[in-house]
Amino acid sequence: MSDQKTRQWVREALMSLPDKTRNKNLTGALARYAVMAEQSRDSFRFALRLADLVKTVFVDSTFPTLVDRVRKAGNNARTCGKDISKGMEAVAKKTFEERMISIKEFATAASKPVAEIWAEKLAAEIRAYEQVGRIVADRGLPGGAQLNKKLGELGSRSSIPPQDEKDAADLTGRLRGLPQEVKALGLTGKAGNFLVAAAEGRGSPRDLEEPEVRELIDRYRLWSSLLVTMGPRK
Repeated sequence: MSDQKTRQWVREALMSLPDKTRNKNLTGALARYAVMAEQSRDSFRFALRLADLVKTVFVDSTFPTLVDRVRKAGNNARTCGKDISKGMEAVAKKTFEERMISIKEFATAASKPVAEIWAEKLAAEIRAYEQVGRIVADRGLPGGAQLNKKLGELGSRSSIPPQDEKDAADLTGRLRGLPQEVKALGLTGKAGNFLVAAAEGRGSPRDLEEPEVRELIDRYRLWSSLLVTMGPRK
């Protein structure tokens, strides 16, 4: 190679270094964002599946926070996609990085509101039965220990939402079986009949006029556990 060609080659090589470094940086950033996108996708899929499992047990469940996070992450993802379509240089912009970080944060926190709804629904569902459990324990009624054991097992699931369809079906069956558990306790008298009827979702407001019923409610502080409904229980 002549001295002139050597100098030309060196000159071109030196001039190309910034572009090579720049392309390497862009490729690295794009690869990093691709990993973030895949992790975010998986997190959202898990949260949405979890929401479906919770709805299997409590059909009236809604998840507005999850929906909002999915919507905002989707908007950011679409904007990032449009930016990349105009040129790979988009990944080097601060706004691109901020959107990707936002997507990741939305995805990471996606399951939390679902778990919170589950805990609230489960606690509300078994609260009245826990009060009944206290009553039968105080009175030493047969079956009370078994009821309280089942309630304890259900209560321990407050931080553990359904894991799969089978688990959701099992939890649904156990919750729906609670009224029959109460009925089998052998509660007697007007107060006992009231508790059984209330557990089965057919309690009458007129029962509250009975002194025996009111005395029971006052003694065990059951007023906050009473649910008034104008139609059949769902």
